[in-house]
Amino acid sequence: MTSYIYLICFIILIIGAPLAIGSVYIVTFSAFEFIIFSLCLIKLCDYRINKKDEGEKLKGSTYKHFHLKSNGINPVSSLKSQKFTKITIILIVPLFIFLIVALFQLIPLPIALISFLSKNTATIYKKLGLPQLMNSGLFTLSLSPYSTTVLFLKWASYVCIFFLISTFSPTEKGLKNGRWLIILSSTFFVIGLFEAIYGLYTYLYRSDSILWFTRLRDMKAVAGTYVNRNHFAGFINICIFVSIGLLIASVLSYKKKEKGLKNAIISFASSRMAPVLYVLCFGIIIMILSLTFTLSRMGQFSLIAGFASLILLFSFQKKKMVSFFIVCIIIASFLWASWKGLEPVYERWFSLEDSLHQDRLLIYESTVKLIKDFPIFGKGFGTFELSYPPYKPEKFGAAIYDHAHNDYLQILAETGWAGFLPWALFFITYLFLTTYAFFKTDNPISRGMGAGGIAATVALLLHSFFDFNLQIPANALLLFIVMAMTWRVVNYNVYS
Repeated sequence: MTSYIYLICFIILIIGAPLAIGSVYIVTFSAFEFIIFSLCLIKLCDYRINKKDEGEKLKGSTYKHFHLKSNGINPVSSLKSQKFTKITIILIVPLFIFLIVALFQLIPLPIALISFLSKNTATIYKKLGLPQLMNSGLFTLSLSPYSTTVLFLKWASYVCIFFLISTFSPTEKGLKNGRWLIILSSTFFVIGLFEAIYGLYTYLYRSDSILWFTRLRDMKAVAGTYVNRNHFAGFINICIFVSIGLLIASVLSYKKKEKGLKNAIISFASSRMAPVLYVLCFGIIIMILSLTFTLSRMGQFSLIAGFASLILLFSFQKKKMVSFFIVCIIIASFLWASWKGLEPVYERWFSLEDSLHQDRLLIYESTVKLIKDFPIFGKGFGTFELSYPPYKPEKFGAAIYDHAHNDYLQILAETGWAGFLPWALFFITYLFLTTYAFFKTDNPISRGMGAGGIAATVALLLHSFFDFNLQIPANALLLFIVMAMTWRVVNYNVYS
């Protein structure tokens, strides 16, 4: 029964995070943090209870008069599960270090130590005109402890959800053999399809609403329940590739008896699996259509990069049927988008050079100056809006920039090299180990869903070079959920 509680909570997070306006408001995401931390507490209690039961069981085996019933856990499977848990913990060690750096920014320190660790931070405090506190007062490396605390809790929840899903091993018969992973992937498909249809509806009818709120921007593009169409593009990319992974898993699981690609396709189209195939293909095409009319250039480029990742992953495996379905989906999506009219998309791409050089590159250049002034520990996790004004180009005037439009530069500016290096190391290590495990597995479900998860991760991380998807709680949360599912499924045969 406990496994079903976990699964229901995972589903609530997947559906609720994007529907709650991308969870950009602290009230909504705080509710999701409460769910995640509560699940961690339950898992910790379960772990201690299981360790106690194991101790009593060992005691019972020593004294013959003491007897305990078996809990039905296969000892070999249990050992494999413990080994996988240890490997997962090792994988996320860099994120723990990253969180420790953020936590260190919140520790009150004497001004002399602040001067040693970050001379420019100490200079800022001295310019604030607090001479009475300079000798006896304590200060933090973060210029805004409140903002740093908020971001620390968010990223702590991402780490927790990654660990929870990666090590989730249900004992209920209905969830075994990876069925729970299929349920979660199907949830991504459902919420992605709903968001795509809703976004296309508001786009076609020029609606100014986000659910029961009034939309103030991006009314001429598909944005779903998101405030910003670019962030909706990041979200829908995740759903597209998770759904494609589910589609590929279905295709690879089909045991064809006919020889030749043509006969295999005909046989598959008339099989019991065909309705699932039709629904998945239709939903994926709708999602790609909605992504196209977000008019997000990097969202569209990330989609292409995701498809390139899929082709690369399967290029050495000679999966002709998989390639055929992927090509068919791309062609159908393009034809449908052409029927609606791609003029707005062309206009956006033709305006790429002016906007990129005049806005984004200026932000990047000025952010690099900020990084050089606070290289080791940054100015505080979550303090970009507070830290950026002295470096803002005069061209931007009174405009307020709360993000660097590049997640990597922003993390580097806020946490310095001390925080950025372990943060980046986690993603690099994850992609390397997951891809390695993908090529090692011969399970069709693991290959299909694993490829989709890797492509989704690559797409969003690439998109984050020119936007701030990881600063949007819903997108960051869903990315870590997908990464955990992918890590779990590519290792399913080895550690299950």
